[in-house]
Amino acid sequence: MLISPSKYAARARKVDEALRLARAVGVDLDLEVIGRVAEKKGSDVRIWDSGTRAAKNALGPADGSRAMLDAVHHAAHFARTRTLDAGRELLVNAGVSNDPQFFATLEAILEVLPVGKAFSQVELDGDLGASGSDFDVLENLRRLAFSAQVDSPKQLEMWVEAAGA
Repeated sequence: MLISPSKYAARARKVDEALRLARAVGVDLDLEVIGRVAEKKGSDVRIWDSGTRAAKNALGPADGSRAMLDAVHHAAHFARTRTLDAGRELLVNAGVSNDPQFFATLEAILEVLPVGKAFSQVELDGDLGASGSDFDVLENLRRLAFSAQVDSPKQLEMWVEAAGA
């Protein structure tokens, strides 16, 4: 296998590392990240998938007015709990389905989420599996509605190459 799921085992980041990263990009870790897209657990910061954010009522507006990650996570959650068409329709109704910022965010997220079982044939457990499920629905949504605007994830190409080898 070319890419190991253990590459993504670092989804839990040490608080000090997360704090340094947040400062480097001008984000207040405690005000803008913790409780919105992640949680502190002991000395770790654990990043949430769309389902966890929805369950914790931590999703911002689906129109991306707080952060475009909110629009992407809304779409992923709708696609996971309803249908791909429901996820696409949510984006259309929120007015982000033609937004270049949405496309850039979707493209970036598809490069960093662990590739889910539907595309990798590798079973992921727990938080990693939930994030992989986000990847699967977002990649299917990209193929359904945004393939002209958002390129196929490069990491997915590596999985395809590894499967053919």
